[in-house]
Amino acid sequence: MKIERMRELLEGEMYSMSRWHRGFLESVLSQAEKGYNISDKQLEILKHIEENNNATALKTREDWKRTFLETEDIRQSWDIVARYYKKAGNYFSTTIDRYINDESFVPSREEYIKICENKYSQKVLSAHFSEPLYLKGEVVKFRKSVGAVREFEVENKGWFRPKGDSYAVVVEVDALPIRRAANASKVYRVLPFDSSRTYYVHESDIKRAKRGKK
Repeated sequence: MKIERMRELLEGEMYSMSRWHRGFLESVLSQAEKGYNISDKQLEILKHIEENNNATALKTREDWKRTFLETEDIRQSWDIVARYYKKAGNYFSTTIDRYINDESFVPSREEYIKICENKYSQKVLSAHFSEPLYLKGEVVKFRKSVGAVREFEVENKGWFRPKGDSYAVVVEVDALPIRRAANASKVYRVLPFDSSRTYYVHESDIKRAKRGKK
């Protein structure tokens, strides 16, 4: 790539460039202006930058941004998954933090596909949009297989250890965002019969009580 072309990419108002691309381009341009040779690897990256910052690429990004902002289902799915990964930590943290801290942030189409369309995110979305198995006011029973409920350590003020086959009343459905990428992971707030306070549990931790149980 010629020096003049690199300058055009940096100065052209029609181009939308990421901070990393701009920094790399400025660095290579400085080297070229000093007479240093550009390596094959640098040339490869420069070609990638040019292809991703021309008028066609810009239009594609603007079309996606408009689609994202105007399509409620897309924005809702992104928000659900982003908040799941924010709580999970260690995954897509840079992109997720930008979204959480900047109301104007719009993920790229590539970011959306990578974060929202992987198999774990699809399980989160499936659980979120599924119909609840239990309703507010319904009596439920803790499964015998339930151990300590750990995911809600903060909300439950420690690990909640329900007694297997004991009973509770559903106080709230969809009480918290999904915490597990698994089936039956809706979150309920329940009041155990032997407790004076409520606890958060997963849908998979409880089952329907037999009729007539009070």
